[in-house]
Amino acid sequence: MASASSAPARLRARLRERYAWVAVLAALFACFIPGNATAATNLYRLLVVVPMLLCLRPADIAPIWRSVSARWFLLLCAWLSLTLLWDGWSSKDTKLLLRELNVLALFYWTFLVGCSHRHRIDRVLDGWVAIGALGAALILLDWPDPWTPDWGHHADSLRGVFNHHVLVGWALASTALVALYRFLTAASRPVQVAHGLAVLALGLLVLWVQARGAYVVLMSGAMLLLCLHPGRRAAAIASAGLLLAVTLLLLFPEQLALVGDQLLERGTAGRLEIWRQGWQQMTVSGWHLWLGQGLSAEAAHEMAGTIAAHYHNLLLNQLFYAGVVGVLLYLGWLVALLRQALRDPGLRLWGALVVAMQLGFITDGDRLFVNPSALLLAFLLPAFLLGFGVRVQTPADRA
Repeated sequence: MASASSAPARLRARLRERYAWVAVLAALFACFIPGNATAATNLYRLLVVVPMLLCLRPADIAPIWRSVSARWFLLLCAWLSLTLLWDGWSSKDTKLLLRELNVLALFYWTFLVGCSHRHRIDRVLDGWVAIGALGAALILLDWPDPWTPDWGHHADSLRGVFNHHVLVGWALASTALVALYRFLTAASRPVQVAHGLAVLALGLLVLWVQARGAYVVLMSGAMLLLCLHPGRRAAAIASAGLLLAVTLLLLFPEQLALVGDQLLERGTAGRLEIWRQGWQQMTVSGWHLWLGQGLSAEAAHEMAGTIAAHYHNLLLNQLFYAGVVGVLLYLGWLVALLRQALRDPGLRLWGALVVAMQLGFITDGDRLFVNPSALLLAFLLPAFLLGFGVRVQTPADRA
């Protein structure tokens, strides 16, 4: 009986001590590799959510709650969950709670990485770039011939969980920034070279995807990292990027002109009018302004004869769903995260990703409760790693 009763405890210990960092890589794998969103969600639940439920211990609640940023995030989750009741209960609420479970599973695994697997964080970073590069290759294989004269439509880049070109761009941009950090800080020359090539290749794909929000994420994040790690490597990667840009301009002027024309043709994509309508709708009622319309409320609305799925700004959507209370909880979480990044150089990679994604959220972003997605890997994962103080090695650490 004693042996049987200890079997679950042994399984829980093995998952905690050996699997936590693998679960983070499994989350990345589920985002990048499956070509079908349903398959990706099922794989994520099997490899990330179910093991989390098996190894979860009540004793973990106290150390999680001691983290200031974790408290802010859990309060935000609680408030968003509560707003599901504003418009009554439905099957949509159940689906959103399952998405919340997806997010909390990754939150928990990053907590365990911070507890027992900090020494493996370089492997997580290298695995992130390798999985992202493989996902990028699969995206490329799904594209039509990118060099034909009529090519260039941004919708051709969609694949798997990345069902919008902006999501493809976020995923590739965040992976490129992780590769850039490894290039700037890695001690091994082969690792440095591999990640330098990954930065250039992924950056080129971000350009070709034509997601302007991803351009902002990539450029702002890269500038932050280069400023935080100045020196010969920073100069080398900046020079290589400039040389690549000039080469492409000389070799493929027609294709680049086509990309530029399509970017200009889309203009602001109606963002200003969408934001104006959103603000007007939210200020009609004091109740809705302060408490929101509920996370399960439908944000889709008509604009100029077309349907906008949501308000294309994360804070504005947060205001719609959760009101001023939800926005304040979100901002409190961000402030707590960035204070940690400013205090510890080993956390600044995650800080750079979080800041860059906030700039990307100016023109896009919907709910925080998601299935496997670009938002999960490009924002929530770095935010959780930052919140639990999972440091990456800096050159000063190695010295």
